[in-house]
Amino acid sequence: MSLDIQDEIHRFINVIRSKRFGKNDECLKNKASGLMEDGIPYFLDKSTRQINFSFERTPIKTYFKSSGLDKLDLKKLV
Repeated sequence: MSLDIQDEIHRFINVIRSKRFGKNDECLKNKASGLMEDGIPYFLDKSTRQINFSFERTPIKTYFKSSGLDKLDLKKLV
């Protein structure tokens, strides 16, 4: 009997979720399909049905502008 109640609760949650967030799910599916079509490397975890994309790493570039670099103090920089 408790299994039937759990099934009904899950079904009810799925109905509410699809009504409230169905457009978001479709948008995310479209984005994922586009990334796959563009050749972005990805990993599909079949047990959780999640897609993990692997984007290239970019070096961090630090830019700061100061006219008095010779007077620069670490405390002021931080």
